[in-house]
Amino acid sequence: MSMKFNRDQIHAGVREDLADCLGIEPEEVELNARFFHDLGGESIDMLDFGFRCERRYGIRSPFPRLTAGDVWQFDEQGQLADSSRQRLQREFPSIDWQTRLAGISLKSFRDLLTIDLMVELLYFAQFEDAPQVGANG
Repeated sequence: MSMKFNRDQIHAGVREDLADCLGIEPEEVELNARFFHDLGGESIDMLDFGFRCERRYGIRSPFPRLTAGDVWQFDEQGQLADSSRQRLQREFPSIDWQTRLAGISLKSFRDLLTIDLMVELLYFAQFEDAPQVGANG
């Protein structure tokens, strides 16, 4: 049985890894900070960070499933289309998408990807049925 991490442990690891990955101070990695808009992350940084998470936590990174372009379909008002909401709920059933998406206008997943959401995705990824990576060390 693999070790499970609590949210505080994951947040501490995320702060350390993102600070190193993005060349910023750990204090800048606040829960409400957005990876792309506030911290200046780019797609390549997301890949690097995902690999770091896999090494640190021994879990498959959930971020490629979240950042897939076909997940994010929008209506004319900037609201996530119902089909996209349903897909997110199927992909990440432990996340309260109704609350996360309430009253905000989005143009892409980049508008939503906060450190808080990243921590939550990693936390729940530990408990998924997907095969664990690097679990033997």
